[in-house]
Amino acid sequence: MNLLKNKWALIILGILVLGSIGLLFRKQLGPMFGGYTKSTRGYYYRFVEGHELEKVKGPGYHIIFQYILLGPNGDTIENKMVPSVQLQRDYPVEAKNEMEDLMQIASPGSLVEILVPTDTLRQRVNSNMKVVAMEAGKTAKFLVKIISVMDDNQFAAYENKRKIERYKKEFDEMDAYAAANKGEWVLDSATNIKYIVRNKTEIARLKFADRVEFNCEVYTLAGDLIVNSGMEGKKYKTLIGSNSFSLEGLETALTFLADNEEGLFLVTSDYGFKEKGYNNIVKPYAPLLIKIKDIKKIVE
Repeated sequence: MNLLKNKWALIILGILVLGSIGLLFRKQLGPMFGGYTKSTRGYYYRFVEGHELEKVKGPGYHIIFQYILLGPNGDTIENKMVPSVQLQRDYPVEAKNEMEDLMQIASPGSLVEILVPTDTLRQRVNSNMKVVAMEAGKTAKFLVKIISVMDDNQFAAYENKRKIERYKKEFDEMDAYAAANKGEWVLDSATNIKYIVRNKTEIARLKFADRVEFNCEVYTLAGDLIVNSGMEGKKYKTLIGSNSFSLEGLETALTFLADNEEGLFLVTSDYGFKEKGYNNIVKPYAPLLIKIKDIKKIVE
C-alpha cells in the first residue's frame, strides 16, 4: 500500500515538475509544439505547404516569391501576397538572414511560416515605420510563398511573358479611359503615349534641351490626384531631358507641345512610377493621366 502511495506521489511530483518547466520555458518550447523547426540562426520555421529541397542550388537561379509580414498581434505590417505582385530576386547562394535561409531550402510551391524577434526586425528594417513601431521583445511572423525557382533561361522567358501581359493590361486600361473620355486621341507608336493637343498652333514643337515652365496635373486613371503645380503655388521649370522630375512622363510629354498649347497624355508605367507605385495611391505598373498647360519656352 505504501509502495502504491509512493508511486502515485512520484507521478504527481513529476507532473508538477514538468508543468513548472513548461511554464518557465513556454516561450522557447511553444514553437516546437506547433511543428516548428529551429534553424542554425536560432529562429523557428515550419512548412505550411510543400517541403525542403533535397539539395541547395548554386548560382544561376532566380526565385519568384510573395510574402506577408504580421506583427505580434497578428496585424498586417506588409502584404506582398496579392495576385498583382510577384517579387523576383537571385537565388541566395550565400544566405545572410532568415528569409534567405528559407529561400535556399524551400521547394517551389512551398508556403513557409517564419517566427522572427521584433528586436531583430526593428534593427534591420528601420526604414519601415510600422516595423519600427512594433513592440520590443515580441515575435513577428513572415509567411513566404515560393512560387517558382528558375534557371537563367527560364527566368528570361518568364520576364518576357510578364512584360507582354503587363503592357497589354496597361494598354487596355488606357484604351478604356480614352473610350470613356472621347476626343481626338493620337497614339505615338515610338513611346506608346496616347495624347490630345488643345489650342494647337503651327509653332515648332518643344524639344530636348529647351528650357520651359509650365503647369501640370497628374492623376491615376481612376481620378486620384497625385501632382498639381497650381496647388503648390508655382509653375514647374525644367531643361527638357535633364530628368528633373521623378516622373519621366512629364518631360517626354512636353515634346509633343509648343508654347501656349495644352495637352492630355495617357502614359504607361514606364513613364510613371514603374514597379514600385506611389504611396498606396498608385499601384505597381499603373498607367497615368498627365495634363499640361500654360507652357512657356524660356529664352535666355
